[in-house]
Amino acid sequence: MTQPQPQPGILDIQLYVGGKSSVQGVRDILKLSSNENPNGPPASAQQALAEAASTLHRYPSSDHSGLRAALAELHGLEAQRIICGCGSDELISFLCQAYAGPEVEVIHTEHGFLMYRLYAMAAGARLVCVPEAERHVDVEAILSAITPRTGMIFIANPGNPTGTKISDEDLAELIAKTPKTVVIVLDGAYADYVEGWDGGARFVEAHDNVVMLRTLSKMYGLGGLRVGWGYGPQHIIDVLNRVRGPFNISAPALAAGEARCVIMTSSFNIGRKTMRPAPIWPRSSPRWASPLTRLMRISFWPVSPAKSRRKPAMTICKAWAFLCAGWAAMACRSVCASPCRIWRDVRGWCRRCGAFWRKPHEL
Repeated sequence: MTQPQPQPGILDIQLYVGGKSSVQGVRDILKLSSNENPNGPPASAQQALAEAASTLHRYPSSDHSGLRAALAELHGLEAQRIICGCGSDELISFLCQAYAGPEVEVIHTEHGFLMYRLYAMAAGARLVCVPEAERHVDVEAILSAITPRTGMIFIANPGNPTGTKISDEDLAELIAKTPKTVVIVLDGAYADYVEGWDGGARFVEAHDNVVMLRTLSKMYGLGGLRVGWGYGPQHIIDVLNRVRGPFNISAPALAAGEARCVIMTSSFNIGRKTMRPAPIWPRSSPRWASPLTRLMRISFWPVSPAKSRRKPAMTICKAWAFLCAGWAAMACRSVCASPCRIWRDVRGWCRRCGAFWRKPHEL
């Protein structure tokens, strides 16, 4: 050989070809291949970008503390277990650098995200593609593909372009039957489109080998800034930070991402206190929870001027609601399995299910 040779597997990678970004005679394009937000970037992010322009001569934060704190507040997570990347793609790269390599098998599904394969091949890993069942991830097929050499499993949930989602029951079965030495990556790039679902965060908190990936590119409308984040066990996050560059996200991207999360947190907190409550208990709830729920719902029901004569009764119900707060927390804990972060404020907003009195639990 008279020229340098790359590592094995690199030349087997086919160059990524993005979807068309322009059409002759058409000004505003909606790229369905990229699922870009048609509403464009939010005003809060645009303002943050404009303000960041005056400090472009300075390096960005190396620990992303502001963005991680905003994400933690928005999703009810632990900031120290969050890692940020230049899109969730970069986090996939970190995972493959750290936990894949020659002789290591990486499992992905038939219609999984292309970057799973590319980054695994770049790490020299052996790819194992499992078929899907009518475009749904087949848990049994994944389990049957696991061998002593398996190092990582990638699952897009919800899937793209299939649009299908794995139930929490199937995920729980997969995690329970997978060896604890195998890293399970739950790619939730589209988790924000599933109302009331945490993207798999509860599995991350319950297991030491599960990592959740998310992005601000889709629903958040920041695809051009490339901001992604992951949530995982502390020992995995520590490893990924060792291969992460100190300035992997630009200062404008950090500012816009933080502003977007802060605005969404504020809107969520305001919205959940003004919305008409909905029934919240699943069929598996304790029987005593039903009358308590009705009483608590009455206590937070908005009072219109036409119904002001009910105000004394409402006050009594509110007082009773606070007395019953401990019971409510017990019921929420039995459903959410999240005893460490039940309260968001004194009225019992659950950090796990989103809004305790607003929408049904989806677990």
